[in-house]
Amino acid sequence: EDISQWRETVKFPVVSEMDWEGMAKQFHESKDPDKVNIARLNTHGLLLIPVNMLGWEDALCAIYEEPEEMEAFVSRLTEFMLEIVEYFGKYIHPDIVFTGDDFAAGGGPLMSLQTFRDMYAPYLTRICEAIHKIGALAEFHCCGNCQFLTREFLACGYDICQLPEPNAQLLADKAEFGSRLVLTG
Repeated sequence: EDISQWRETVKFPVVSEMDWEGMAKQFHESKDPDKVNIARLNTHGLLLIPVNMLGWEDALCAIYEEPEEMEAFVSRLTEFMLEIVEYFGKYIHPDIVFTGDDFAAGGGPLMSLQTFRDMYAPYLTRICEAIHKIGALAEFHCCGNCQFLTREFLACGYDICQLPEPNAQLLADKAEFGSRLVLTG
């Protein structure tokens, strides 16, 4: 009910105890040597996990009303994801690691540029760095009209952006960044 209760309510799996050998076997058995191999880190990420726990209104309010608690939770989520990426590197060896979060809706981003930069960009950057460290490209999915966020995703280190809501800013960014901005979706 409250972001300050996350330490008592959220139980993170022990990543080292997951069946990585079994997952690797399954991944490699279904691998097509003529196609890119993608490992999915998450589709609900640093914003959507709190949203799933608290609901949209309470999660978005918590960003502004309890920023220290929200950031502590975002930091712990990031540590969990970084550990998973490390195991991807040891066992899966994907070409691309797919991650995502819905920082925008049809009307635009769900938060200010400064809030994104302060609360989420440092953690997304760490995730991208970990993905690149295992030799994979980082792909990011974000629903909605991302507007100014496209540049932020690139600044975090994402190589591929899956941004399904075309708009004038996205087209301008594509023209400016060319092959640096790979769009899918």
